[in-house]
Amino acid sequence: MSDDEEWKSSFVQGDDAALTAAIKAREAECDPLLRRGPSADPVKALALSLADPPYATRTAAVKDAATELVCKCMASASDIDAAIGTLSLEQCDVLMKYIYRGCARAAIFAPRRASPRRPPPPALTALSRRRAGSASKRRSSLTTLLSSNGTRR
Repeated sequence: MSDDEEWKSSFVQGDDAALTAAIKAREAECDPLLRRGPSADPVKALALSLADPPYATRTAAVKDAATELVCKCMASASDIDAAIGTLSLEQCDVLMKYIYRGCARAAIFAPRRASPRRPPPPALTALSRRRAGSASKRRSSLTTLLSSNGTRR
């Protein structure tokens, strides 16, 4: 058995109902923080949305629900640079995965898909400036993604 086959066979599918319930609970926590008013805190909502990503599933609907929650929180942040600056490196890594997934889904970034040489999402460039630092793996993957979009920074 090759390493790849062994890795694939070692995956344990989680309970999709429990994962979906956890995502809905996070969404219920995030919604009040995304509304306008004195209790609005989109930065905290973004951090909450990144908690407990659904790694234990291969079900697209579960992963899409989590991605939509993160994208909703990112869209509500008025200053994405400041929001990303408050995240830990682990949270930035999780956010990067959601951004990649969101870029692959036309429904989330549909307006950005109209131009063949569109700029990358603001969160992606903010992540590359703010958190790549000495992590060359992250930096090289960002450079590859940015250059594949026709934009190089």
